Amino acid sequence: MNADENAELRKLLLESVLTNEQASEVLQGKLKDAWFVKLKIDLENKSGIVIFAVSKYKNSVLEIYSVFTNSQVNTRVRTFEDFTQITSHILEAVQDATLEVGISETLGRLIYRAVTPEVVIKQVSDWTKGDATPLVIVLEQAIQEEMRTKNIQIQADIESISSLDFRVNTPLRNKVSPIKSPFQQEESPTSPATTVKNIAKPASSVARSPADERVRQLSEGYERVYSCKTVLAPVRGIDFDKLQIGQKILFMLPFQTPNEKAMARKLGAVGKDGLNHPIVGEFLEIVEGGKSEFHIFAEGPHNSLLRAFEERPVKIAVPQEDQQSVKDRFRGASFWVHVAIAFTLILICFFVFFLNQG
Repeated sequence: MNADENAELRKLLLESVLTNEQASEVLQGKLKDAWFVKLKIDLENKSGIVIFAVSKYKNSVLEIYSVFTNSQVNTRVRTFEDFTQITSHILEAVQDATLEVGISETLGRLIYRAVTPEVVIKQVSDWTKGDATPLVIVLEQAIQEEMRTKNIQIQADIESISSLDFRVNTPLRNKVSPIKSPFQQEESPTSPATTVKNIAKPASSVARSPADERVRQLSEGYERVYSCKTVLAPVRGIDFDKLQIGQKILFMLPFQTPNEKAMARKLGAVGKDGLNHPIVGEFLEIVEGGKSEFHIFAEGPHNSLLRAFEERPVKIAVPQEDQQSVKDRFRGASFWVHVAIAFTLILICFFVFFLNQG
């Protein structure tokens, strides 16, 4: 590294650290000067990955990458992935499908405004423990107000990182553009950053597909929408296309991060053994979002809306008591069928007997 490169890196590091000594420690790999925040955001009928770095010393957001596409890669991402894994998934998602600039830009700029130094200072003790729950609450409220929707689900994870790794030594550099901070001074009309900003649509004008609009309608009246997985039962399950409104089906909530565990407890999914168990939802509707894209909605506990995603028709598990009730109804119906047959046979015998007497 020559003197000019070293000077440029130090200048960049001083946006995060307070002294040249701290900058030297970061350069030498002795100090991790930033928080690395990883978000998976499900917003109505869209799924995105957002990662950003926050200075531990200045409590400010340093840089944000926000990627919303219609790629199936987004649905497979897990927030506990490390820096290399999650950035690789971001690159894969961008290469697999067109970046939705409007919503990506909107969400990124919204996070810049929501994660203020005051918020960071209040939550730093939770972040130190790896608990992102308070941050998720702040972001969900901000997104609900800005996007005017309750159909929002955020999974989050926080760890320490070198801001140099996040901003310079990243595979995203020169391949995916970071989101410009709304607090930066306006650049000239011909600058690339301004061009991207002008392309991005404000939150209220982001176009909705028919599927998006139906998802929005379904979420009205519910306190919160929870993204989860259906429980599959290839043998005893209910066929995908035979589900009836109000039918009880099983869902499994995510249970990796502290925030996910807190949500699972709230909905009664955590048993006395401390493990995550399936919860029951009453089926409402399946919304087709496109090719190989099915969104299953059901009413869950505590005025919640459960939402699961499948790429193809499947057989969905039902509660054991429902399986038993179906068997009981079948047995009951079978009993009365046998009674009717026996009664008919008796009538025929009497009829034949009277004919013979005549």
